[in-house]
Amino acid sequence: MIIIEGMDGSGKTTLAQQLFFRLGEVPIKRFVTSDGPTDYDLLVKKTKEALTELHNQIMQNQRPVVIYDRFPLISEAVYGSILRGKNHFGDEWTALINLLLALDPIVIYCRPGIKYIMQNIDETADGQMKGVVSKARELINAYDELISWLQVRAHRLGSGRILVYGYDTDGVRDLVSRILRIYREQGVRIRG
Repeated sequence: MIIIEGMDGSGKTTLAQQLFFRLGEVPIKRFVTSDGPTDYDLLVKKTKEALTELHNQIMQNQRPVVIYDRFPLISEAVYGSILRGKNHFGDEWTALINLLLALDPIVIYCRPGIKYIMQNIDETADGQMKGVVSKARELINAYDELISWLQVRAHRLGSGRILVYGYDTDGVRDLVSRILRIYREQGVRIRG
């Protein structure tokens, strides 16, 4: 399972499309659009259901090969806290993050330079969720802090791989090589 995370304008969807082709048409799933969720209780419910389904697949030795263009458990911790004043996963968030990391996902944090993110956000300002443009730097900083925390957490748990990718500095070919190496370690068969 690959989760692509990062700020609006960081290249997540473009990377997901590139990985789709380079990894052998791995399905791409998305919980919400750039407009954000409309029903947060439903978002929390659907995320928990997805975690349960993924856990059950792994317990049956069927590691899911799927790309998530954002995963609400991660993005809501940033966007919810800053744009809405609360993470809708509430007190369950840490336990759910531990469950997610126990599934040994590959989390790719798309993090090009700030100037590229800001330029992309400005170009798509009309299609952005309310508050993203005005709080962009705060969101970027929150993502940086959360991903750093996830890297430490994954290391301590011995499960989950957190990779940082910037389209302005890193090559997709190298990223694909890293993903394939991790999949081989996990015993995952993939066409790419």
